[in-house]
Amino acid sequence: MSISPIFLRDATKEDAATLAAFAADTFRQAFQRTTSVEQIEEYIHKACGEAIQRREIEGSNVKVILAEFQEPTKAMLVGYAQITVDRATASTQLNRIYVESGWYGKGVAATLLDRVLWECHLCGSKRLWLVVLHRNERAIAFYKKVGFRVSEEMSVPWGHDVEACLVMELSCK
Repeated sequence: MSISPIFLRDATKEDAATLAAFAADTFRQAFQRTTSVEQIEEYIHKACGEAIQRREIEGSNVKVILAEFQEPTKAMLVGYAQITVDRATASTQLNRIYVESGWYGKGVAATLLDRVLWECHLCGSKRLWLVVLHRNERAIAFYKKVGFRVSEEMSVPWGHDVEACLVMELSCK
């Protein structure tokens, strides 16, 4: 069975409720095997609500890109990416890139990343960087496959703990 193309578009404030639910679901899918339910739900409460998504979508230096699969009667959200552009340092942070688990391995993340790199080009960023939890092996493998390299290690608060993370970067030349 062949899969129709994935369509990308910029999120609008009207997408906030849908994106909030999707962000919560995909975060649960990504971390359910490695993170406690309490930590997952705490993160979702702090980062995935509709009002939070609306503020982020409307942010002047933030861009949220939606990946949709066109069904016969509507578009189905299958992934998204969020970036923050820092023109002063000519860098862009990839804050989030999540794909619905049923779409893993079908090129959605790579398609989103291509668009992110295009956005970097448009805004003059020379560097794309991200922070990833050290135990998010699937994400780390994807980032390495597409050319990111580990530039440093750091620790971040995670629930009631401190979590080891990797800072990874990719040249946008």
